[in-house]
Amino acid sequence: MPSFPQIAAGVTVVALGGLAAVSFTEGNKAADKPKAAVVATTPPVVKTVVVSKTILTASEKRRAKRLKKVRDKAIARHRRVIAREQATINKLLGKKPKLTAKQKRAAAKKKAQAKRRAAARKRADARKKAAAKQRSAARKRAAARKRAAAKKRAAAKKKRAAAGKG
Repeated sequence: MPSFPQIAAGVTVVALGGLAAVSFTEGNKAADKPKAAVVATTPPVVKTVVVSKTILTASEKRRAKRLKKVRDKAIARHRRVIAREQATINKLLGKKPKLTAKQKRAAAKKKAQAKRRAAARKRADARKKAAAKQRSAARKRAAARKRAAAKKRAAAKKKRAAAGKG
């Protein structure tokens, strides 16, 4: 008597055989029909594109980076020279220089710094004046205490002198 797994395997093999037979017959039917639509069209045009890419070594990458940095510096230097020449030309023509956004930001920053420095100076002056006032008031209080002490001593001296003569 066959076991359950053996029966299941047998049923699976028979089912797969049946499916294979059905697909084989359907494939043969499709091959018998003429393909008029495909024959009438022109064959597709195939275009081939060759893509080549150079893979750089680490030293070549470093060299390329160094050259880019040098090139960028040269471009920046060239732009500064051109800007200076343009400023000179504008000055000779009597035109007001046009500030770039970067120059405007720098000018605004400079102005803000000057404002902060002036405010700081004012605060420092106010602190100095307040300290001077405190010192002056302290000196006046000390002088008043000295005068009061001197008066007390003079009064005590008079009392002793009056008591001794009495």
